[in-house]
Amino acid sequence: MTEASDTGRIKGYLNASIRDKVFGSITCETVEHELSYYAHIDYAHVTMLSHTGIIQVDTAKAILSVVGSLYKENFAQLIGKPSPRGTYLAYESFIMSEIGVAFGGALQTGRSRNDLNATVFKMRLREPYQKLNGKLTLLITRLLQIAAAEDQTLCPAYTHYQPAFVGTIGHYMRGISEQLLRDLAFVHSGFANIDDCPLGACAGGGTSFKINQEMTSEILGFEGACNNSVDAVASRDLCVKGIAAIAQLATSLSRLSADFIFWSGSEVAIAELPDSLVGSSSNMPQKRNPFLLEMIKGRCSSITGSWVGATASIQWTPFSNSVSVSGESTKHVWQAFTDIDFILDLTNAIADGISFRERNALDLMEAGMVDAVFFAEEAVRKSNVSFRQAHHDVGNKVNEAITRGESLRQVLCAGKDMAAKEWFCEVSRAFAFGGGTGDRQSSKREAAYIDDICAEFYARCSRWDRSFESISHELLSVN
Repeated sequence: MTEASDTGRIKGYLNASIRDKVFGSITCETVEHELSYYAHIDYAHVTMLSHTGIIQVDTAKAILSVVGSLYKENFAQLIGKPSPRGTYLAYESFIMSEIGVAFGGALQTGRSRNDLNATVFKMRLREPYQKLNGKLTLLITRLLQIAAAEDQTLCPAYTHYQPAFVGTIGHYMRGISEQLLRDLAFVHSGFANIDDCPLGACAGGGTSFKINQEMTSEILGFEGACNNSVDAVASRDLCVKGIAAIAQLATSLSRLSADFIFWSGSEVAIAELPDSLVGSSSNMPQKRNPFLLEMIKGRCSSITGSWVGATASIQWTPFSNSVSVSGESTKHVWQAFTDIDFILDLTNAIADGISFRERNALDLMEAGMVDAVFFAEEAVRKSNVSFRQAHHDVGNKVNEAITRGESLRQVLCAGKDMAAKEWFCEVSRAFAFGGGTGDRQSSKREAAYIDDICAEFYARCSRWDRSFESISHELLSVN
């Protein structure tokens, strides 16, 4: 009866060749992705079953003794063993072979592989989710530090890849930080129901045993139990929404990379990367290739593909447990986390190493006549003409400046004797409305906003960490 080949209803294994392809054998990866979580969940489940009187205390002790022994040795006895009907049944069969069916056979009381796997999925998400949050908040913090340090560093702001208006590095960095803060909030929103525990939903219909879901949820570090047993095992919107949030973040970082590539090109050259962050050419000695930035841009498309794959796996699937929901859709989230981790590592390195060349920026601003809008608005204020008329008049002066080979301010006289740095700083300060470069108030608000967004997340992580440490201690202490 301890043999997985005999389930009562089914008397034999799957076809051998199919079995090997579908289930294979237990590996170190199996331990990391499944068995280590089984042990924690088993501790919570068996503790609850014993506490509620559903199983006897000696049964609980016998089960946890085997689980604890396996956990201490990192499941060494199971590695390499076949899993003819999946990892869990191989694991359960081993426990029953050690302590007998009377004891080991009680482990699955009041639960199913459906709710077990859904619980494993949410617990496994915790680490990459925490890592993403940490690396993203580090990046936003670094960009805000750059904004503070380069608040007066002038640069042309571009539209359509042409110098358009007066900008500063600080203003740009605060702008992209605003976007990334929204992305951070979207990530937390996408993983909102990561803290709802599916354990106890069984196959989707609940159980007739008077289990205590609040107890198992608390032991495992969840905020609470899922409200509905069907939803607990049928839903993987956490996966789809989470990848969507990661894809949005990657898109923002790809746009930042696109700007850095443009800025660091030899024609623009207002930003520079150190030798440690560029590549060379095997043919052209002069090249300094920003290939890391190109890798960031390229990897973004992979995450979009993960979102499409996860969504497609769930579409047209009945709202209940199924392999396409619990297996095919969820595999895409791990790749998305791997990709965004790679992107954030590279982007953080770029943010730490990039520097800026204001002299080149000033030349571009003079040549690009980015003070044209300032002159048009000045004409409205001082000459009592409409903005459209002022726009037309300044446009004519731009043509005149080009013909004469002079800057726009030389043609219009204002600021003629000022150095370019002094002049464009004055123009920059003038644009203090509508969130322009003259507004220096947003950095403090953005920095405080990080803590506001992450407050619930930090509390959640603290709960997870306490749960992990407590259960690990108990399993390692079992005799």
